[in-house]
Amino acid sequence: MKTIYFLLMLSACLFIACSSPQSFKSGFKHYENRDFATAKTVFEQYRKDKRYGPAARYFLAKIKLEGNPTFDEYLLLNHSLPDVYADFQMLPPKTVRRQLKRYPLDSAAFFETRELVQRQLLSLVRVRGTVSILDSLVEGLPQPMPQLQPAYDDTRSTIVNLHLDDDDYDVLTALVQRHLAFVKPENYPKSRRLSDRLWTAFEQKYPLCQLDKFAADHPQSFVARDCWREEVRQLLCKGDVAQMLDFHAKNRWTALESVLLNAISDKTADFTKDSFLNSEQQAHLLDLRRRNLALARIRNTGSVADTAVLLRQTQDYIARYAPRYSAFRLMEEALQFFLEKKRYPSAIELLTKARAFFPDTLPRGCNTNFDYQLRVKPWIDGKLPILEKPFENLQKTPLDAVNTPEGDEFSPVLSAGGSELYFGASGRRDNVSGQDVFVSRMKNGQWSPPELVAALSGEGNQIPLSMTADGRQMLLFVNGRLHTSFRKTE
Repeated sequence: MKTIYFLLMLSACLFIACSSPQSFKSGFKHYENRDFATAKTVFEQYRKDKRYGPAARYFLAKIKLEGNPTFDEYLLLNHSLPDVYADFQMLPPKTVRRQLKRYPLDSAAFFETRELVQRQLLSLVRVRGTVSILDSLVEGLPQPMPQLQPAYDDTRSTIVNLHLDDDDYDVLTALVQRHLAFVKPENYPKSRRLSDRLWTAFEQKYPLCQLDKFAADHPQSFVARDCWREEVRQLLCKGDVAQMLDFHAKNRWTALESVLLNAISDKTADFTKDSFLNSEQQAHLLDLRRRNLALARIRNTGSVADTAVLLRQTQDYIARYAPRYSAFRLMEEALQFFLEKKRYPSAIELLTKARAFFPDTLPRGCNTNFDYQLRVKPWIDGKLPILEKPFENLQKTPLDAVNTPEGDEFSPVLSAGGSELYFGASGRRDNVSGQDVFVSRMKNGQWSPPELVAALSGEGNQIPLSMTADGRQMLLFVNGRLHTSFRKTE
């Protein structure tokens, strides 16, 4: 009987021993021996333990790093390690001292592990090399550890400059919105063209019916600030040519006119349903086709047989459709054609008669930034006196004192008195970083060698835009934002 009792007790002890968790110490031994599977099982049992919980979570993080973590797992590790260390420090001092003697849990260990997490995360981002993964990095790790900041910036710069020629709308939008500061100086010409490529890229990727997306992505664009955007969007969604023509006949101001005209042109390229249009709509469509034909002939100068006919067609379209942007663009291109052909009387007649069709005001209640109409008359008034003067006395003189072979000089701002020339530049030997502001002064009829304006230059990009007549205020474009600089009284 006693033997049976003894065997039962022995079996019970063995059962309890087998079913109870292994000690934390045994888990650490498995970890040291790189038996990560067994060690992970042990540490998982201690994850929420009051005494060993922080240490267990730390070693689980170390085990995770031995595998191939995903991007999200790296971010989770990076965010959790400081919390684990804080929990470890909150343990009773005696417990902390005891565990520090047995396990590598000091601040240096946590510090090195988090640094390793961020290094491997940067390596993963560089390997993938996409702008979308870069965006996720900037969002998930906005501020790396100080010693990794150079590697972080280099990773960002490498990916940004790799995608400057990309045609994908979402990639271009990300570059414009978040990454322009990481463009290398030699690629500044490319970065300055990014904004001009956005709309074309959008048209290639998204249906025009979704132009609200473009407006949301670029709130200062001509699309976002157009007062008739929703009306145009609905027309584009419906695709009804008759309704598009009626809207164009009625609305003279929308910045989306070119988008609408392109849609009309696409839908009527092989149009055989003129009978569905009334007589006014048919006449309107014919005017648009004649404009397109005139533009095609202007751009292929050899096909303009009679400049008098071109002048008349341009004047007729302006008389019917000004101040719409399509009328202004036709006038611009016709003017350029006449100037290239030295048909100065035709150019003068074109501008003189067109002037009356462009007003000095905009519609009330429309806060648009598409206000070219207000500048047409001053634009014409500035050109007519030049056209009426003999061209033999005009010549272009390169500013050799200002321009450099290795640099890129742009955005000139001339003082009212003509004695100071401010401009932006990159790639010059005296550049500080990126795009800086320089000034050249007129002395004895010659421009002086440009000098860096240190007070207006520095890290990033600074570009002069305009200056007040008294020379005391300057408008600048600094790292994607407008700034005003005031000259101190001397």
